[in-house]
Amino acid sequence: MVTGEHRGQGQGFIGKSLLSYPEEKMKTSPVCRFVVATLVRVSPSSASSYLECLSAERESGLSGSMKKNQSPAKAPAPAEVNMSDKEVSVQQLNELLSDGTGFYSLPTQHFNEVFPRIYVGNAFVAQNIMRLQRLGVTHILNAAEGNSFMHVNTNAEFYAGTGITYHGMKANDTEHFDLSAFFEEGADFIEKALAHKDGKVYVHCREGYSRSPTMVIAYLMLRHKMDVRTALLTVRHKREIGPNDGFLRQLCQLNERLAKEGKLKTK
Repeated sequence: MVTGEHRGQGQGFIGKSLLSYPEEKMKTSPVCRFVVATLVRVSPSSASSYLECLSAERESGLSGSMKKNQSPAKAPAPAEVNMSDKEVSVQQLNELLSDGTGFYSLPTQHFNEVFPRIYVGNAFVAQNIMRLQRLGVTHILNAAEGNSFMHVNTNAEFYAGTGITYHGMKANDTEHFDLSAFFEEGADFIEKALAHKDGKVYVHCREGYSRSPTMVIAYLMLRHKMDVRTALLTVRHKREIGPNDGFLRQLCQLNERLAKEGKLKTK
């Protein structure tokens, strides 16, 4: 969940970033998804006007505030997807992520259990040791390790003496960042965490919206042989997410490779 403090820090970044986005990217970039999702919660008509203004002027900023404890936007259940076609496009994944009207929703909770004993969430909970211990978290996967405002500055020392095992990845939330280089590493860490009888893993990035859900989707594909649409919907059914187009493309490429190798479940 985006706190008021974090939202304020990001206003300048968002405003500047939107000016440089080509029109065709406006509806699918993570930044625009955050802006539009927030406006939808305040006023659907405002969101439509916002998109029209973006197309005409290509400039805006984040306005309004996100309401807490709203019901998550509906996503189709994983079983509803036809898995016969293994060639999946970024556009198809974006359609699964949206609410059916072309808009994307922000997370309504700090974290969600998206798969048994796997939690996806934000930095707020990741830095709250007592909260993690109450949840029974035994392992932390930080998919945004770093000290910029777009990262989460934690490490193994931060969790020393807590009984929590830490693993960090220095990943950026940009379309050109190769997050796929971490897919196997992340899947191994999650798998080892769950191998413990009472193991629970908290996978996070800054907001639990792009990097961390992408890592869990990759894990489900690599270790549970889910195709990309099933894996994405498994996570999306439990939490509002919005991986950037670059990450979605990398997941499509992983899907293609696993399908060719016969490592995906078939009906």
